[in-house]
Amino acid sequence: MSSRITIDDVADIARRIFVEEGHDVPHVKAGDIPPEELVAGELYRIACDLRLDVRDGRASTPIWLYLYPALGGDFGRYLWERHTRTLMRVTTRGHSALPVFRGGGSVDLDGRVVGYAMSEAKGYDLSLPNAMGTLAARRERAFPEFARLADALRVLHAEGVVHRSIWPGTIECDERLMLMFSRFETATMIENLLQRRALGSEDVEALFDHLFLGFTPLALAHTSPERLHRLFPLGAPPEFATMDHVNQDVFSLGVLGVQWFANGAIIDNPPNLLVGRPGQRSVDWRHWREWISGLRRHVTQASEIPRSLRALLRDMLDDRANQRPTSSDIVNRLTTAFDTLEPHYANRTKSTYLVAHSPKDFVHTLFKRKLLQY
Repeated sequence: MSSRITIDDVADIARRIFVEEGHDVPHVKAGDIPPEELVAGELYRIACDLRLDVRDGRASTPIWLYLYPALGGDFGRYLWERHTRTLMRVTTRGHSALPVFRGGGSVDLDGRVVGYAMSEAKGYDLSLPNAMGTLAARRERAFPEFARLADALRVLHAEGVVHRSIWPGTIECDERLMLMFSRFETATMIENLLQRRALGSEDVEALFDHLFLGFTPLALAHTSPERLHRLFPLGAPPEFATMDHVNQDVFSLGVLGVQWFANGAIIDNPPNLLVGRPGQRSVDWRHWREWISGLRRHVTQASEIPRSLRALLRDMLDDRANQRPTSSDIVNRLTTAFDTLEPHYANRTKSTYLVAHSPKDFVHTLFKRKLLQY
């Protein structure tokens, strides 16, 4: 094996790992879904169909396989250990909106120690159109999923885990419109780079810029002001200089909620909040204030949203992290208001139901999920 891993090597490495570990050789879906290079030479993600357990009635399980081909270096080992530990912790809680860890470890391939971690995928084809509009149009599904994601956040935060990167591209969706948080490796990568930046590491800005060139404007539109301050401190307002606050996840979930429950709030053209050259990027804070003020105004004027939910979403979008409700507060408030919210969003259709076979292998993320329109 060559000393330099390329994207073309990834599918072959995946097959060799499973042979070494005694698994069936998986169907690596490289022809349909190209392996992703998350950090060059350090971290790759590949979609596989794998029969993990002969006792499982399914022919195969859709999984994400994360490959860490540079465990000999400090950065690669750090990413692998932290990501694997996080997946194991969230799996123990058995929450349906959180990932299921399906194994991991390291193998020696021709003198190179390669780490890997596997988690089940609700869906993993990233090439199809946006599904946010479908949930906004089907609020009888959006409301229970919003509550379920809030409860999953409560579980995460109780475990001391902060996602830090919640937006439609990090939420997976199955054919029933059931959602699940994913992409926990993103926060691990970014936190490591932030620590290295603070220590004055020379190579960190190039890596950091590489990550955020792929960090779409839509992702940044769901990011809390204190998180933006931490990521891009150049010229940032001092009032947002809050330490890594758990309620940054609450802000992001609030932005999702506004889009699902307020008419015409889907973010089709997210603001471009970043300005500056590589290594000197900053947030256009004037633009950000205009953007978030418009989002709050949309909530305030949305008479189609029940008053209790409207107040909750407005509070979740507060500039001040310590003034937002905690994830536990959100669950409590939704529970208290359930008797009024559930009937409001109940499906009152009189249509005849069709009972039919639904395939077990489902694909696509919430960000780019193509669904039938009813």
